[in-house]
Amino acid sequence: MTLKEARSFSEYKLRELEFAAKYKNDSDALYTLSQINIRLKREANDRLERLERAGYKQYAYDLATTYTKTAYKSNRFKGIEVTDPKDLRRQIRQMQVFLDKRTSLVVGQKEVEKARIEKFKENPVFAKWDSRKIKSFIKFLGDKNTRQLVDHNSRVSGEQVDRLWGAFQNTKREELDKIIQRYIDTENGLIDVSDEDFLGYDELMQYLENKSPFKTRSKKH
Repeated sequence: MTLKEARSFSEYKLRELEFAAKYKNDSDALYTLSQINIRLKREANDRLERLERAGYKQYAYDLATTYTKTAYKSNRFKGIEVTDPKDLRRQIRQMQVFLDKRTSLVVGQKEVEKARIEKFKENPVFAKWDSRKIKSFIKFLGDKNTRQLVDHNSRVSGEQVDRLWGAFQNTKREELDKIIQRYIDTENGLIDVSDEDFLGYDELMQYLENKSPFKTRSKKH
């Protein structure tokens, strides 16, 4: 089976194959699902590896590995190990979506990165930043947790962006991810104000300021 053929199977056709394999014991249908899975897995995992080598772990990469980490606690899709028709169909669809995205390719990631760098340079906040610094920060913003932070709150100003960048440089990534996740969970109502893990906007900004070299003087009351 060619890659083009494997990518061409629609959701409807995949569900038909799943139904035939699971409820009609159709061995041909199961074989077809397995062959689609193996062909897509080879291409998808190759692209994941190339993205990792190039240092791009956001956008399509993040989408794909969120699935694989949940399903397999791995950064790779599985091949012959997947035998259940429903699991095969689900993984196939995940890989098709991944492969359809331009950012599943290194060249696609670079195109997005270049466009975002140019956009950042238009903002006075980043006027003095060189492209290398902007590039690193864009990758940071492309991370799932950081993206949620920015998306959740429009109050993130230029000064606060500097704090976020400073904290990124001066804090272990695991610690920073946990802090941002606590804030997101708080915003989503998953953490009550009485909970010790509660982290509101002001508390988050204070944390970032404490971790950042871009500290501002405290206002006197």
